[in-house]
Amino acid sequence: MNRPLPVLIILCTVFFSALAGSFAWAANNEVTRTLDVDLGNVDALVIDGGVGTIDIVPVAGTTLRIEVAIEGNRTGLLQHKRDVTDIELAQHLDNGELKIELTEDDFDDLEVHWTIEMPAVATTSLNLAVGQLIARVGATELDVNVGVGQASVTAARIDTGHIVASAGVGSATVHGANRSDSQRAFVSENVDGYGEGEFNIEVNVGVGEASVFLVDET
Repeated sequence: MNRPLPVLIILCTVFFSALAGSFAWAANNEVTRTLDVDLGNVDALVIDGGVGTIDIVPVAGTTLRIEVAIEGNRTGLLQHKRDVTDIELAQHLDNGELKIELTEDDFDDLEVHWTIEMPAVATTSLNLAVGQLIARVGATELDVNVGVGQASVTAARIDTGHIVASAGVGSATVHGANRSDSQRAFVSENVDGYGEGEFNIEVNVGVGEASVFLVDET
């Protein structure tokens, strides 16, 4: 039996509306944020990554370049992917300290990947609650804190002074130092080491793995 024309029109309208909605939802669950900042007048750099991964490479000059890829995972009863269009990169400069973070406190159902080209400033602080941080850095006083996950830092031996790598639960290692000393407890490990320079490095991981590698050049 042929369906009446109005019924077919209604069914087609519902179908194409649902299809358009699915495309809009797909477009809203992935964004990439970028930021270029001149660090010429910055003495201290703080990056709060939240959760996810952070990859850092050193660059010459004074321009910091950041790209953050953000993707929402499926959530809720309908298993729709989370809308991430409102998440932005924010920067705050106060007395020579520049802090960069995402405009989001709830990182549930998110995948976040930071790619950073980082020139050297006097001091640098890198923070990640959960995830993996892999950084090659220039001549900077460096403080790294990861709550749960992995932190791996590579720096030039000639620039690096005192090194501290620690894991509350897990392992800590220092490679390539002139001398190093490891103290292992039941579940924690702390390693001290020294390079040939004056810029200290401290890497702290609550649960996971902390590693520092000293090389001839980065």
